[in-house]
Amino acid sequence: MKRNLILVSICLFIIISCKKTSTTPDDNQATTVSSYSKVTLTGTAKLSLARIQMASVGLGNKVVFAGGFTNSLTNNGIGIVDNVDIYDISADKWSTAKLSEARRYISAAAAGTKMVFAGGADYRGQASATVDIYDINTNAWSSAKLSVARFGISAAAIGNKIYLIGGNAGTLVIDIYDTVTNTWSSISNGVYLFSQLNTGAIGNKIIFAGGNETGLSGISSPFYYIFDTETNTWKSGKLSMTRSYSSSAVSLNKMVVVGNMANNNANTAEIYDATTDSWSTVQLNTPRTSSASAACANIMMFAGGIYQTNNSRYQNSIDVFNAGTGQWSTSALSVARGQASGASAGNKVVFAGGMDDFNYSAQVDIFTLSN
Repeated sequence: MKRNLILVSICLFIIISCKKTSTTPDDNQATTVSSYSKVTLTGTAKLSLARIQMASVGLGNKVVFAGGFTNSLTNNGIGIVDNVDIYDISADKWSTAKLSEARRYISAAAAGTKMVFAGGADYRGQASATVDIYDINTNAWSSAKLSVARFGISAAAIGNKIYLIGGNAGTLVIDIYDTVTNTWSSISNGVYLFSQLNTGAIGNKIIFAGGNETGLSGISSPFYYIFDTETNTWKSGKLSMTRSYSSSAVSLNKMVVVGNMANNNANTAEIYDATTDSWSTVQLNTPRTSSASAACANIMMFAGGIYQTNNSRYQNSIDVFNAGTGQWSTSALSVARGQASGASAGNKVVFAGGMDDFNYSAQVDIFTLSN
């Protein structure tokens, strides 16, 4: 198979669910998005269980962290978990729920009033076809099945539809969930998709970048792919370098990809501008891999991660990108860690879980965006 027909996916699509007040081309029709200039750590909390490899997504006034992996020695012999932590930013309260099946490497996206948690790997390491659906208005959970069991799916929302693409099974089918009609459909993909790709949606297009060409621990990929959901067509190209175990976020008309396990962790970022349909690179404050990412309105944040320096693998630094001004700044997590998960709702960005040199973490950092 040709090299440029292999893709890799990960559940790093970031939903922008923040308050709206200025024009942006992100949606299929004109909408408005708030503009912020300040990022402040305003609170901390604890997850119901310390863990990594969680799915995370924000919608309306809620942020949800689902599934994942924990230390089985401290959790009654159970490593793969079904825990769900839900943060209501309006009430500033946490609640819990359970997935219908315990799993990690779940992919998440949100549209309308619904969050979707699709696929994953179960306690045997087998791919799952399970989809858990959470309605933020009714607090009701329901379930469905993918056309093909898989983990590490690329998940993206466009309008009221959620697209579930690829995964470890290398399927040529794209599952599409309409959150308004509560119906499923599928279309042919045309290219093979595996796991660990950075994914984002801008307008009617889904962008994929980097990842591992042959699965979770395969060859790092230097390629990007763009899928036009209106014309069902693909285009591809090459990034400045391979990008594995990196993270991504989308804001306004831009997608940013940060980090790389190869190339000494890489202290550069790739920036895709949908307006010009072009890529560029920028130097970052700190090299990192396995960082958490989240976007809210015009702000993108890339938090923590792993970098071997000064006898410490894990870091607490955050690179902050203002997509409106193009300016970078820094902030910090309350506790240094890697493999955390991030999501946003309202004017809040939340980073949860992760691990440091010794332990899995239940730490939650809550950042407030303001002017």
